[in-house]
Amino acid sequence: MAITRFVSALLRFVGASPDRRRLQLLLFAIFLGVILSAPPLLPVHADTLQGGVSEAALEDWRRETLPLIKLGQRWSDQFLPTSSHIWYRLNPGLAGTWRATTIEVYDLAGNKLQEQKSAKTQTFGAEIDRQGNFWDRLDVPSLINVEREEVINHLIEYPLSVDNLSQEPTADQARRVKEGYCISVAKNSGLVVAIIPQKYTVTARDFKKNSFLAVSRHLDQNVSEGGQTPTIQHTLYKRVGDFKAKPELLAEFIEYLKFINRRDLIPQ
Repeated sequence: MAITRFVSALLRFVGASPDRRRLQLLLFAIFLGVILSAPPLLPVHADTLQGGVSEAALEDWRRETLPLIKLGQRWSDQFLPTSSHIWYRLNPGLAGTWRATTIEVYDLAGNKLQEQKSAKTQTFGAEIDRQGNFWDRLDVPSLINVEREEVINHLIEYPLSVDNLSQEPTADQARRVKEGYCISVAKNSGLVVAIIPQKYTVTARDFKKNSFLAVSRHLDQNVSEGGQTPTIQHTLYKRVGDFKAKPELLAEFIEYLKFINRRDLIPQ
């Protein structure tokens, strides 16, 4: 089993210790915590991100920085990549603010592994163009820190592709692929205790006026052992607020429309 191999590899790294059992439990908690702390992907329709810019950025970071991060090494935020932004068309049914109410994690056989309540909120949508289309801005990559009882998970996630921009966004479903790493750092020592590659496919479906379901398939891979532990996560969202434009991003949005030669969409 991938989790067992993952824990065994790290135990070999730290060697024998009176706290071996405690460490084993901690590492298992990290692995399961990574599954639950990964933020649901923004379900949208857009084109492959600017001709592979996200894929290229991921490969650059993986080649130049990832080899510098070692288990047992002291963590530094200098290892984090620099984020840029991209604009994309948003499914109109998603514009607004949503709260994730419940999160359920299943294995591929349909057995429930974990269930928890959630109070996380996400706001989708930043601007409206002249034709009434909703747009949002996406970080490439997204950088999120998730604090757990004994570790801090640094999530570095690159969106690789989403549904085709040539098709009008529809209300039935949307899909995205996202790839990156979770780097877990022990709070008490500041040392790296886990480096876990992650890949997600997410489908948003069951759209209603005030709710939708995000179904995420997580493929977490162990660096040292090469094992894989697929899971499926169901996150139910409820609407808690309507769309509000972000005036502070309007100038940037207009520049983006000029860049893609869509001056006809510039808001009046």
